[in-house]
Amino acid sequence: MAEIKRKFGVENIQYICVGYETSPKTNNPHLHIQIILREKRSRQSGFLDQITNTHCNYQITENDRAWNEYIKKGGDFIEFNSFKSTTKWGTQYWPSQSSSSSPPVATSNNIPLQSTITTIDLPSPPPPPSITSIRTTTAAAVTTTTVRGRAEEQRKQKRAIARHAFNLAKTSIRDALQFMLENSDPLDFLKYATWYKNTFSVIYLLYNDTASPDTTVKEHTWPESFPDCTPTLRDVVNQWYTEEFVKTSRAKCLILIGGTGTGKTSFAKSLPGQCNYFQGRWRLDSWKNSARYLIFDDIPWDKFEQLGFPSKKSLLTQNGLTMATDKYRPSTRINIRQPAIVLLNDEDAGSLIAQPPLTVEEQQTFNYWQHRAIIYHMEPDEYFHKPDYYQADHINQ
Repeated sequence: MAEIKRKFGVENIQYICVGYETSPKTNNPHLHIQIILREKRSRQSGFLDQITNTHCNYQITENDRAWNEYIKKGGDFIEFNSFKSTTKWGTQYWPSQSSSSSPPVATSNNIPLQSTITTIDLPSPPPPPSITSIRTTTAAAVTTTTVRGRAEEQRKQKRAIARHAFNLAKTSIRDALQFMLENSDPLDFLKYATWYKNTFSVIYLLYNDTASPDTTVKEHTWPESFPDCTPTLRDVVNQWYTEEFVKTSRAKCLILIGGTGTGKTSFAKSLPGQCNYFQGRWRLDSWKNSARYLIFDDIPWDKFEQLGFPSKKSLLTQNGLTMATDKYRPSTRINIRQPAIVLLNDEDAGSLIAQPPLTVEEQQTFNYWQHRAIIYHMEPDEYFHKPDYYQADHINQ
């Protein structure tokens, strides 16, 4: 509260409310902040970033009463000055209460500020006021004098919910669906869940899948950007690129095993078209059916499934329509029709290069990948780009 006053100046602030709640479904803490300035102002960066060191979601609200009611609904909030709406309709009555502790807030980047701003903690986004909560609020909370006024109030709440869900869908379909699950009438969610998902998918596509395979800008281009690539490695890659990369079904995946700093990732990203790139663990929200090919970088061969990935036999062999899931996500059908590249360091190759296989099952798995993949174990002196240590050794000589 003190930092917000310092940022804007007490003389410029009409009202501040900071509310705290814990999600009943996820048990995650959320901090909500509403600021009403005396005059419209513009700020070109997330003004709470330096205070909280986390990522926040900012909203410029049309219905400041609805947000104020939502922030105060749990009774755990603190205020600066008394709330007075910037709009002309309706009257708000809330008792003055206080709270003590606050969890970390989230922040956001480069959001213009106007007269009313509400910030909401993520990744478990707290909702704007639900229609249900408005209906069950006591008479002291909101007064409406006519049936038409109540209907208009409900329409405004629906628009506020929809607008916030759309904003969430720009970065996460899952968060938008979770938000609607927590803030819709249960019967409405059962009826419209598929429609919600399709709508949020379109929004996510507009903001995250705008680059087509023909317009993707590449830092490197194979083979022109790799004049120093060692000959045998170049031949292996060219053979795979010519014979397998062009296939839309049953293409062999390319598995490159070699040291760090040899240019494996630069090569993989240099091929034409968009790629689905995964490093570390599976992220279903990062999957695009429209991608031209797949890259799996620094993922231990024997831990794919442990890290949430679909079966390697589905993921790396153009299996077509495949069911996939992710943490806190329902199963989703994805279309795996892209050729795949797997990049491994020596220590992560595991059973892929273990000799001899110890069991019958290991032998069968070994034989399977020998048939369905082009596996190339790079020698210590092979590379796409000359490693820094290799160049330094030659200079010292």
